[in-house]
Amino acid sequence: MNEKLKGNHCLIVTPFDPSGNIDETSTRKLIDFLISQGVHGILGLGTTGEFFLLSSAEREQFMKIVVEHVNRRVPVGFCCGHSGTEPAIKLSQIAEKLGADYVMITPPYYFVTTRDGVKEHFKAIAQSIHIPIMVYDGGGNIEIPLDLLSEIIKSSDNITSIKISVPSPLKIKQLYEIFGEKVVVIGGMDALTLLMLSHGAQGLTLGVANVLPKEISFIYKAYQEKKDEGMIEANKLFHEKVLPLVNVALGVRTEYIQCFKYALVKLGIIKTDIVRKPFLPLDKVRQAMLETILRDTGIV
Repeated sequence: MNEKLKGNHCLIVTPFDPSGNIDETSTRKLIDFLISQGVHGILGLGTTGEFFLLSSAEREQFMKIVVEHVNRRVPVGFCCGHSGTEPAIKLSQIAEKLGADYVMITPPYYFVTTRDGVKEHFKAIAQSIHIPIMVYDGGGNIEIPLDLLSEIIKSSDNITSIKISVPSPLKIKQLYEIFGEKVVVIGGMDALTLLMLSHGAQGLTLGVANVLPKEISFIYKAYQEKKDEGMIEANKLFHEKVLPLVNVALGVRTEYIQCFKYALVKLGIIKTDIVRKPFLPLDKVRQAMLETILRDTGIV
């Protein structure tokens, strides 16, 4: 069960057409591009996928498109996070029914709840479905303390992975010391990829993998194999090609989704770089910075 959660699971963007609706053609083209470039899985409707700006009907529509087009070529997961437990349960059940291999769940967000409330949120969702759950530590900008994470994992057998999207790579090592092979810990911060892999991350879910899927898969594999030559090449690739793009894209947290979409447009993979309001398009200065990096690193 846990093997499906390992590897480079690209945290895909949600392409929109010129009218701002989900672009099915671009989504299919993006999926084909990513799989052809060697990703190990597809994770839709994460933060990079703007799930918090989509209606429940749109989230279901996107799930259907992705599951159908991936067609079991690689494992598929979806973020079914919601501020309410019941809506998260319904989304998770839809994902399972449509054929998702796992779901990713954020802590309940917007209103701070109690520790027991957070634990019960995850437990209720886990008990409503049969597929694995990935806990999204850092989802909604909420970090889950290590001791509470431990309680959440122990609460249900199908809570089997944790995505670490907080600047605490040591958490990865600590979780493996507590749970061993019961969990798969996933690195979810683009700029800290090497640190997270160094601490034992067995998977990655990164926005930058939309643009550099082959490179992220290579880096992941090199760190799992731990051969000197491969790791030297992986480090070089990360610092010379991946990190420059990450620094520009995630340097402004409210614009990284636009940056990845803009790059995908330049690559001819998706049709538009449209994002949902209140996000705004990149201004000319940011476009110029991004184009320079894409050109200088040989991405386009």
